[in-house]
Amino acid sequence: MRHLFGFCAAIAILAVSRPAHALDCGALTKDDEILACVGDQLADADRELNATYVKLRANTSKESLELLTKAQRLWMSLRDADCEVEAGNYRGGSAYNSIYVACQRDKTRQRTLELKHFSQWPRR
Repeated sequence: MRHLFGFCAAIAILAVSRPAHALDCGALTKDDEILACVGDQLADADRELNATYVKLRANTSKESLELLTKAQRLWMSLRDADCEVEAGNYRGGSAYNSIYVACQRDKTRQRTLELKHFSQWPRR
């Protein structure tokens, strides 16, 4: 029952957190369809993150660029580890991959907002 509740909660989060133009993953019922949907959303989030990162790098000093690159690499490791924990209760189950990818999508969207915030800092 706990797993079913967690899966339903994950689907509800997917439905609420998706961009307006995206497919409604929450309306899907088959695991492979849900995974494909959240995978598409992750790909969109990755594209936006990468575009934001490239733009930020172009406006960053050499010293800060090294720190930004290090921070981004560490963030990717942290994101993946956090998502392993979040989806861990579902390991071996059919919902595991969808929950893991949805977690990556959500954390990628959050990181994009953080990088956009960084880009608003004054430059010297």
